[in-house]
Amino acid sequence: YLSRTHLSSFLTFTIKNYKINKQNILGKLPIPPFENITLKIKDVKYANKSSLAIPESIYQKIHQHIHTLQNDIRNTFIIMSAIACRINELEYINEDSLKYNKDKKYYELSFFVSKTQHSQTKKGRKSFRTVPIDDKEVIDAFYDQVKLTKQLRKSSNLKSIFLYATMNRKIKVIDKTRYAANINSLIKKYNIVDENNKLWHFTTHQLRATITTKLAESGYRSDEIMQFMGWQDKSTIEQAYIQLKK
Repeated sequence: YLSRTHLSSFLTFTIKNYKINKQNILGKLPIPPFENITLKIKDVKYANKSSLAIPESIYQKIHQHIHTLQNDIRNTFIIMSAIACRINELEYINEDSLKYNKDKKYYELSFFVSKTQHSQTKKGRKSFRTVPIDDKEVIDAFYDQVKLTKQLRKSSNLKSIFLYATMNRKIKVIDKTRYAANINSLIKKYNIVDENNKLWHFTTHQLRATITTKLAESGYRSDEIMQFMGWQDKSTIEQAYIQLKK
């Protein structure tokens, strides 16, 4: 259950940013004494547009043309689309991060999450996320990235597979500026526009909001979404259409 404080914050956020109608159900919030409250959403307005979930049609068009970009940008997009990581967490993904689980019969990708390190350490836990991977495209992108950065990792002593060499030959972990700029160049080149015929503006955090939305719309419970996304409490509400359940 959400606390009264969390409910109040959520209702304030919803009233402020969403239009209410009778068509689309956001979800029931089972919190006494408001057990049967159902919020209904039509047009979602975001307080922070950098966290806007990418509409399916736009995502598919980006994905359709992603192969036209440099291999490392393509691989980054494919992998981030699957694991919903933050851009800074790419630093902690190395060649040993992806392993095949023989018991579960699928791959798992594990990586360190610095944002939750303090809270997890207090609980005696390690701050890691493990995400199941059963998509061949994602697995292929991972191993292609391992191959692409083999020499960069060797010469720099850095472990991340998301490395690139700058114009002045410095080796760095891919950053949000370079990554987003490449995706936005693709969007401009192929004229990928929203429903208002405006070019979509991509930011690195949008894939997290997109995956959150898809999980919610697929009927996953809030605790399941929290676990997948690596959130610590139910007060975390991404700037996306989220269905809250018990």
